[in-house]
Amino acid sequence: MIDRLRAGAAALALALPFAAHAEVIYDNIPTSGPYFGYCTFSTTCAADTHSGDDYAAQLFTLADAVTITSAAFAEMDYEVYGTSVNWKFYLADGAGGLPGTLVTEGSSDILASPTIDTDPDYNISLNLFDLPSVSLAAGDYYFAIQLVSPVFDTFLALGANNPDLIHSGAAETRDGGATWTTPYGELPSIAVALYGSTGGVPEPATWALMIMGFGGAGAMLRRRARPLIGEPTS
Repeated sequence: MIDRLRAGAAALALALPFAAHAEVIYDNIPTSGPYFGYCTFSTTCAADTHSGDDYAAQLFTLADAVTITSAAFAEMDYEVYGTSVNWKFYLADGAGGLPGTLVTEGSSDILASPTIDTDPDYNISLNLFDLPSVSLAAGDYYFAIQLVSPVFDTFLALGANNPDLIHSGAAETRDGGATWTTPYGELPSIAVALYGSTGGVPEPATWALMIMGFGGAGAMLRRRARPLIGEPTS
């Protein structure tokens, strides 16, 4: 039964948001818990734990050139959402394969945060935002995010662990990108997704359909598996 629900959620996630020819470039967002969590990627959590200018990053590989136009990440929260996200793309050409050369960076408003799963203490939300057509050649990259959040209790979710995805690739900076370590806190991977095209710039994604798709997936996947929250360190 769970396998059928997971397959249905994946189909919704792939089909509904991108009626205008957008593609899933990278996606390791789990469709059900446990999600675990670590919170210093948010501005409030990083400030409260004296962690500095903290970003979490996820490694991904491109076999072909792409244009990325939107993104998402999964988080656990108390129904208080972030307002925007600061983001960066790096080449994975730093020491030890960590983020090295900065390709581009910016800030984007979070357009929607539909709930995709629940827990006795947390909602698991999918934060959706647009990017200004980031064009990348084939190669290895990191996508880094920093949530602009008004609350401490906002935890970035663990990336999916299944046979099709490598359960690794997370990195962290506490000085805005000057130096990097791995993994991200207690998480070997972080739950992010990138959308766009491999054959030219797509038309804008239909966010209303995206919300409907993940809202439907969340309704199918309600469960009570309590995540194991990783306490942030100071």
